[in-house]
Amino acid sequence: MGMKPTPKYYYRRLQRLRGEPCALAGGIALGGYVSITPTMPFHILLIIFLTIITRTSTVAGVLSGVMVCNPLTCVPIYYFSFQIGKMLMPYDMSWETLSASLARIFAGELFGDSLYIIRVQSCVGRNYWYFSVIAWAMRRLSKGFLW
Repeated sequence: MGMKPTPKYYYRRLQRLRGEPCALAGGIALGGYVSITPTMPFHILLIIFLTIITRTSTVAGVLSGVMVCNPLTCVPIYYFSFQIGKMLMPYDMSWETLSASLARIFAGELFGDSLYIIRVQSCVGRNYWYFSVIAWAMRRLSKGFLW
């Protein structure tokens, strides 16, 4: 096969995974979701932790996480996320202001502001995750089982 696995190789690996379709789909969804979050060095650990908690397929989650965010795709993902954020935010953000803001944050000048931003992002993410889990649990309960 060589050094470069093809998309067909990953597709075949996903096809050959064993387990319940619901668990496999949940693992793939969690892997894709975690891979587009800005937690770059902790993707695999988060995927393993979340798949264990939700009792979905860890192998499917890690495999889909690697397919979604790898060295070839992480730069475009974060670039387009930045561009979408620029369109949605009411203020103008350029690369110069971003680099100046990051320099100020790393210098310790904007520590309070960065904590505020982290709090806002965590509230939004927590609410999204909470309602996603509630919807998942309701679907599972409607089928007659939760775990």
